[in-house]
Amino acid sequence: MTSQYNDRVVWLCLGATLFFAVRGVAAELHRIRELTTIRNGEKDDQVIGEGTEDETLQKLSESTSFDLRAAALRIISERSTKGSTRDLLLEDLSSKDPTLRNKALNALYFLVSNRACKTRPQGEKKALNTLDIILRENVPAALEAGVISRWLSKYPFPCTTEDEPKRIDVVVLTKTWYTDDSVMSSIISTLSSHQEGVSQLRKYGLMGSRMAEHTHSVYDDEIGDEYDHDDGSENDSDVWMVGGEETAGLPLWAGGRRRQEGTAEEQELRRQRREAMVFSESGRPLGRDDIIHPVRNREDEELDAELEQLADEVDRELREEQLEAERQARPRRSWSMWPFS
Repeated sequence: MTSQYNDRVVWLCLGATLFFAVRGVAAELHRIRELTTIRNGEKDDQVIGEGTEDETLQKLSESTSFDLRAAALRIISERSTKGSTRDLLLEDLSSKDPTLRNKALNALYFLVSNRACKTRPQGEKKALNTLDIILRENVPAALEAGVISRWLSKYPFPCTTEDEPKRIDVVVLTKTWYTDDSVMSSIISTLSSHQEGVSQLRKYGLMGSRMAEHTHSVYDDEIGDEYDHDDGSENDSDVWMVGGEETAGLPLWAGGRRRQEGTAEEQELRRQRREAMVFSESGRPLGRDDIIHPVRNREDEELDAELEQLADEVDRELREEQLEAERQARPRRSWSMWPFS
């Protein structure tokens, strides 16, 4: 009896041990499977991002690096311009709480204001504002004093700090991005509205050449002066596509016969000159003798010769302007109201 009782106890303990061992192994296998499972954590990431990204963006917006600060402010601005966020700002703007209302006002003002980097010294700001006002009263005196030759031609424009050839696009860029630097843009606009100012801007490499003007004059002679150009068309003809040299086709001096696209009547006139008549009977292959080209008259030959001569003159004029810009500027009498003399 005693041996049978002992055997039962042993088998009972062995069974209990196996039961707990199986349960433990199964539990560990389930835990390993849960740990290795890839879950869709969009909600978790969103919850974590709302708490951490705001603090990170706030720290980056106060960074000493301009690039990091600009990137953080750009992300904040993009998020703030969405519909729900904008509605929340407008709702806070109408709140009765002064603190909340002021914060919403500051945020909206930040979104609508110009965020251009303000690195200009205070003294230079005062001088430019003063020059902008007095320059309109006497542009010739300012040009004679050297407002372009002595100062503007040496001014460190942002577009020329890394790419010096961009200096020729200064006038175009200041007119395009007027709000980035309204004072300097106003000064350049005043100078470019004066005939002598345009000449000096071209001379010192701040403005494009006069190739478009020559092209328009050739078209006027060809068509019979159907299109009138006023005195202010000089500035309009100098509009160049910045950075579009690879897509704008061949320039005027490449071959001497590439002209700018004109109006519909001018294009029709050029199309008629390129037309050819083809006569062919059915059942017979088309040959070169069946193509009859229009007879070129004397006017067409004279026009081509004039265009080739114009291309040579433009090349010579560009070389002369470059040589003249390299020479030392002639001494000019001082202007009593010039703030940079």
